[in-house]
Amino acid sequence: MTTAPIREAVTLWILLSLPPTALSIANLSALSDARQARMLAGERTLCPYSTGSQKFGYIQVSPLTKYFYAAIQADKDPGTAPTFMYFEGGPGGSSLTAALRMNGPCIRDYDTGNLRLNQYSWTGQANGVWIDAPAPTGFSVGPATQGFEDFILDMVDVVTKFIQQNPTFNRNVHLVGTSSSAAFVANRHWRCLQPDSPRSLNPRFTSISKMTADLQQCDTQIDSATQMDQENLHLSAFCKRAVDTCDRATLLPLVDKGISHYDVRVPSGQEKTKYVLKSRPVDKFLNDQKIQKELGVSKKWQPTNSEVYNAYNKYTAYDTTYFVTSLLDKGLKVLVMNGDQDYISNIGGTETWVLNLKGADKYGEKLRGVLKTEFSNNTSSLIQAALLY
Repeated sequence: MTTAPIREAVTLWILLSLPPTALSIANLSALSDARQARMLAGERTLCPYSTGSQKFGYIQVSPLTKYFYAAIQADKDPGTAPTFMYFEGGPGGSSLTAALRMNGPCIRDYDTGNLRLNQYSWTGQANGVWIDAPAPTGFSVGPATQGFEDFILDMVDVVTKFIQQNPTFNRNVHLVGTSSSAAFVANRHWRCLQPDSPRSLNPRFTSISKMTADLQQCDTQIDSATQMDQENLHLSAFCKRAVDTCDRATLLPLVDKGISHYDVRVPSGQEKTKYVLKSRPVDKFLNDQKIQKELGVSKKWQPTNSEVYNAYNKYTAYDTTYFVTSLLDKGLKVLVMNGDQDYISNIGGTETWVLNLKGADKYGEKLRGVLKTEFSNNTSSLIQAALLY
């Protein structure tokens, strides 16, 4: 594999992150509450100012379980724009948090609490789908499925049915999983490409942000859990043991010192002091009865679900290297991106992991020959490493 596809993939990712419009954010956020309330009516619930149409609904996968999605078309040329499907980490984090605080067309303004255009929205030039998973995360409904395999099959069902019902979104599809969802996304994407899977998905790209631990005992137990799965033995107990071991070795030392897992520059709980894009929590907005009626939901929304976390956190120890290399072998692009101050999804372990990937084209070896590039933007923040294949 040459360096040219790598450069093209980097260009695509940066393209999705650029400001979509030059409209004045200050003027839009200054609209009166009454004006904003009127604009929320209809199909613009999550962003009254974006031009892309918005759709909200459920994908039913069983009599008891249905997954909520929010789909927003690109502001520019949605018929030809690429599509991203976003899955929040946690496990148990609602993807609507990202839609309203990070990469959706609108965010809740930090000062006024009103919705305003997000100059960093991915929907400026891409169609976006945010899915609350695993159930009952966010607005999704149903019992927490205890098995990793059952959840993956649910997600294959969800992605397949959504694409069948919304063919406009089946173009240059990018599955994006952050933190713990990275493992689920890699596995899910691989399943969608299997011969016995419905071939309705037009996948091009997978984005992953995931920690790979580098401690010997942690590695050993992760290998054991993965081996149990390959031998069709009970996976859950082995994964839980690996997570407990890895947490003791890697996370507890930071807890003892009061250092944040997500930004090692600050104490735990002070991460927002380093945010460039600041916004208000969205609990009040999403639990408003009028907003829920427009979304077609009737459930108390919470940003995280502890039941889901307890059911699925153990599977974050599962080694998904096989699925990643399989995707690469099939010609798909995979982006691995980590914050340079993030510990729980750290660049150190991840860089070691990707530079040692095998596969049909010796991906790690070829990546070692690619020069590192540092990117800076107008906020002076720096992307220390973004490795693509």
